[in-house]
Amino acid sequence: MVENFELFLRMMKNKEYEGLLFGDISAMTSFRRVKYLKRLLQEKSVHHRLVNGSDYPVCAINVIVHTRRLVSLGLLDAQQRSDLNKIYYFNPLLFDFVCKRTISLGDTKFPLELFMEHSSRSQRRIQTDRKSG
Repeated sequence: MVENFELFLRMMKNKEYEGLLFGDISAMTSFRRVKYLKRLLQEKSVHHRLVNGSDYPVCAINVIVHTRRLVSLGLLDAQQRSDLNKIYYFNPLLFDFVCKRTISLGDTKFPLELFMEHSSRSQRRIQTDRKSG
């Protein structure tokens, strides 16, 4: 059986879905999905179709995100983990954002645009709103 993540990547790489299919990274730091982060970071060809989401209030549940696991996977170093854990106890939603901005695989990080409203997505929304209005 093919895992959902592999099916997702297959669809994301299919040019027929360009501009129609996007992926939300909201739950990618949770202990059940963290194993896919390395692969997603490596798949740079789909980064422009990823969006950030917080999955709040899930990110505020301490047992869901294991920063130690992110270190063991080589996605964070010990100092980053320590800093992120301090942020978590101050503000779990801020932690979620900073964690996803900090995660890296060598020099590869999620692009800054992933964390902002993307012009092509907002343009599509405007066009859709005009058609339905």
